[in-house]
Amino acid sequence: MPKLNKTQKYAIQWLNHNGSDAEEISKELNLSLDQVSATIESNAAIKDSTPDKKTTRTRASNLMITHTSGKKINSVAIMTKEASEVGDESRKKSNSSTNQSKGIFRPKK
Repeated sequence: MPKLNKTQKYAIQWLNHNGSDAEEISKELNLSLDQVSATIESNAAIKDSTPDKKTTRTRASNLMITHTSGKKINSVAIMTKEASEVGDESRKKSNSSTNQSKGIFRPKK
């Protein structure tokens, strides 16, 4: 069984994504059914292990405007409404019970 090149793997993944079954793909690409089914299974395993974009953590810095509209200069930082909401939620969830006053030296009067 010869090794598949990238073009063949992409073609298998694309045809599978469009709803073709393994037999149709093997006939169309002139490949064995074992090669096609192994490629489809390995692609399905990779999809299961990658996290969705919705599960990744959104940071306020990613939602801020960081360049001007006219000259596209990256010397600005404007907080948007969404960035403010994300910052407020993260502040609520963070551990606010830490006492920071212990680290400040205050001489007695």
